[in-house]
Amino acid sequence: MHRKSFFTLATVVGLIVSALAVGSSSKNATAWPFPNTRALVFSGFPGDIEGAYGGKTMSDADDNIVVLSTTGGTVQVDPTNPSTVVGNGRDWTQLLAKYSPRGELVWNFSWTDLWGEFYLWDTAITPTGDIIVVGDVYVAGADVDPSSATSIVTNANSGIIMKFSAGGSVVWVRELSSTTSASAMRVRLTPTGNIVVGGNFEGTMNLDSAGGPGGLTFTSSGRTDFFVASFDSSGVEQWAVTGSSSDPDHVADLELSASGDIFMFTDFRDTMTLRSASGAITTVSPLISGTTVPLVWKLTASGNSVWTTRPTAGTGTHEVAEHLVVQGNGELVLTLNTNHLLSLSSTGTVSSAMQTAGDIRDVEQLSSGVIAIGGAFQNTVDLDPTAGIDNYTSIDPANDGFVTLLSSSLGYLSTRVYSAIGSNEITDIAVDNDGGWIVTGWTLVSSPLSLSTTSESATFNAAAGADSMNFIVRYQADGSTAVPIPSAPTSASYAPGNKKATLQWETMSHAARYVVKNAAGTIVCDTTTTSCDVTGLRNGRFGTFTITAHNYLNVASASSTSVNAMGGFLVKTTSWKVRSKPRLSSIVTTPSKGAKTWRVTSGACRVSGTKIVMPTKKGRCTLQLSVARKKPYPKMNIKVVVAVTKK
Repeated sequence: MHRKSFFTLATVVGLIVSALAVGSSSKNATAWPFPNTRALVFSGFPGDIEGAYGGKTMSDADDNIVVLSTTGGTVQVDPTNPSTVVGNGRDWTQLLAKYSPRGELVWNFSWTDLWGEFYLWDTAITPTGDIIVVGDVYVAGADVDPSSATSIVTNANSGIIMKFSAGGSVVWVRELSSTTSASAMRVRLTPTGNIVVGGNFEGTMNLDSAGGPGGLTFTSSGRTDFFVASFDSSGVEQWAVTGSSSDPDHVADLELSASGDIFMFTDFRDTMTLRSASGAITTVSPLISGTTVPLVWKLTASGNSVWTTRPTAGTGTHEVAEHLVVQGNGELVLTLNTNHLLSLSSTGTVSSAMQTAGDIRDVEQLSSGVIAIGGAFQNTVDLDPTAGIDNYTSIDPANDGFVTLLSSSLGYLSTRVYSAIGSNEITDIAVDNDGGWIVTGWTLVSSPLSLSTTSESATFNAAAGADSMNFIVRYQADGSTAVPIPSAPTSASYAPGNKKATLQWETMSHAARYVVKNAAGTIVCDTTTTSCDVTGLRNGRFGTFTITAHNYLNVASASSTSVNAMGGFLVKTTSWKVRSKPRLSSIVTTPSKGAKTWRVTSGACRVSGTKIVMPTKKGRCTLQLSVARKKPYPKMNIKVVVAVTKK
């Protein structure tokens, strides 16, 4: 099984899970420590091991970021309150934290692992902001819900899937039990919202639960077998596949295509038996017996085998699988422990191979199609994996972190270096929701840390007594670390009332507030919501309003959105094709319950019952709606000009 390579045995028997929930701080401030730069650093303090140790970061649709991290000592988690720390300075502690677009701590939970037998490996965020976390628990009776004593893992040696709401409460916990051991290592979400989990197990693993298809019980035939299983959004299993050889088997990486196909990445050195969801068996042999080689297994969204391939960099020996990326065109990019990058066609054929001098820790394809690889390097090395040369020198013999950007065809673009005296590395690269990317890393500090930002020279100092730092840097699509400026709402509408109207618009990325002005330039609303009540209007007469979005540094969008609104009436569609017969209510409506009289005052249109009949030739018609007094609305009327267009 995958275990941490070092931990401290405590004198307390069992697994203790603790939690700390912290609310968000002031909404008028920013926690990013440098003006107009989105970078956070959390100081870690020594325990039996380093205070800060790696992590994964993702963003949600509302521009919040979620961090899954680890500490072996203690680590600060609130950038506005350094006294807020997690960890006990003695044992491994798992941290799940959510931060606002301003970098403020919204909430966090921590799990203290007294026996080195509890670990969270991976996370994913749903489109609605729910958070899926996977890991393993090896002590029976563990309460894995940090906010209550209701989510007890019954069996020892179980994998777990946990679903948190966007607000930080546990929605459900799914236990993956085995007679010997089980671990959930990777999690991805399908386009339809299902949860795909990859891991390993030993002994007999039973995935059956109420509501599932049944028959998903598997017995390992090797030292450990791997599995990939699909669950619905409620955690009910749908199907599972397994792979087995005489050696320990695992899921190195797991990725999905935009259409929902699944790519499982592993390695093996003895004959591998693959069992798909339909029960079909595929047998794959290594290229050379006893030599470790990578294996990619493509599955359909329903868990049936499509193809397998054994891609190698040509070294011929002990090429271990690490990371996999599925590009938008269906081609693959994968990395090996030899720091090779392989490009594969959509059918699994190797089309190119290259090697970087840096140690690769993660690889990701950005929204632009650019491939980003991150990791660490020592001394003077060439970080251009293509035929070119781009040398970098670490500032002392220990590691510096790096991120290298390649085109979608693996052409070299650029490299960023993250340096300090003391070992540091990039642990995770994630696609940001706005088309940029997020870099996460850690460092053992004895000097300031330079985060290689492009908007300024940003360096960070650890707190007094700290031995390490976790860092998170958010880049825009153009590589800038500046706080993004929002765009104005692309459209706006209104709902009428008596001498008033409610303006409405959609949420814009990176907008912290919206300012609404009237035609005279007077502010009528300054709001964090997406609506504005405007009073003092004349029923039946339009007023013009503009809406501007502002980020949390109060920088306004370059343009504004204009909307015409009036009290008493809502004007809808005023352009119609010749000979069409729209309903009168599709042109103008009113919330008043007073008696309504419709008539055409000019043009060749005519009223017929509840409809208006357009003429046979293009032109213009004027439609008048008169409404009798009905409290709270007075007697009122409106004229609407309708454009009649050709078909």
